[in-house]
Amino acid sequence: MSSPTDHAEDYQDFLNWVANKRVNGTRATGDPAKHSFIPSDRLDVYLNEANRLSRLLKAVFPGDTQPPVAPSAIRGKESSSKYCKVFAILLLIGKGRFIPNFTQIPQLSDSYLPFGVRPSDFPRYVGKDQDFFTEFFENQWIFCAYEMHFNHILKLEEERILPFICEERLGKGGSAEVHKIVLHDTYDRLRPPEEKRERNVSKTAAAVCLL
Repeated sequence: MSSPTDHAEDYQDFLNWVANKRVNGTRATGDPAKHSFIPSDRLDVYLNEANRLSRLLKAVFPGDTQPPVAPSAIRGKESSSKYCKVFAILLLIGKGRFIPNFTQIPQLSDSYLPFGVRPSDFPRYVGKDQDFFTEFFENQWIFCAYEMHFNHILKLEEERILPFICEERLGKGGSAEVHKIVLHDTYDRLRPPEEKRERNVSKTAAAVCLL
């Protein structure tokens, strides 16, 4: 049986990794301040290497011979059944032990993130763990940078982080500003698939209009 300190280093390693591997982005509101995020592919690699999911589960369930959730339940067989981002958010806010309450409910999986309002199935507890949705909400954006799609326009949450790793203001007209931006590869869906297959450059530069 694991002792409470057996895997404490694994949990601290996760916190250090998040602090050190963030990439600067920009808020959807056009806030000039930089806001950092963890690229989703980087998180997947980190959690799935060196048996890390299993070790982190033992860190949050130190007294259990067998954690109540298997790594495969978090990893998921398909993208629609993954809970890697959810688990990462819970770890970040010190609520990793609540992951079993999420993996039982498809509507609380990664594919439904970010949660704009509290889902009806989001855990509710009394005492010191009462209503940690606010903390979850405030920290989820680190793992939920927006994926940019070709010819796709919509209104984003003001907390949403845009994966602009480089940005230059080109001009302003009326109520809009035009910026030249460079996207992080993980979130770059601006070019048609056939064009992306042919290009050899690692980044996409585009002009965007901020209203």
